[in-house]
Amino acid sequence: MREERIIRNEALYRELNERVREIEDDMLTRGVVEAEQYSEYFCECGLETCMDKIRLTPEEYEQARSDSRRFVILPDHLIADVERVVHRDDGRYAIVEKLKGERELALSDPRR
Repeated sequence: MREERIIRNEALYRELNERVREIEDDMLTRGVVEAEQYSEYFCECGLETCMDKIRLTPEEYEQARSDSRRFVILPDHLIADVERVVHRDDGRYAIVEKLKGERELALSDPRR
């Protein structure tokens, strides 16, 4: 089913971003790197071939992760029939939330 493939793709990139964040935090703690204003995260869209990156501050990433139904994407990667925009920045990124019926599939959250 198309919607399930989209959700699986989004969840995969969300999990990858969580691992990137953990490694980055560990490297900061150990003094291997210094804090940057922005970090690179993978676009968490459901487009099958997307491997684009988004530059976000830690606060922006945490805002996106505040709800397991939400994903951070590039603004032009919206798939309107399965998600809606809940936050749009200055053109760098958008936060989308799964529409009713797709939400249950999005609850596979690596933080839970």
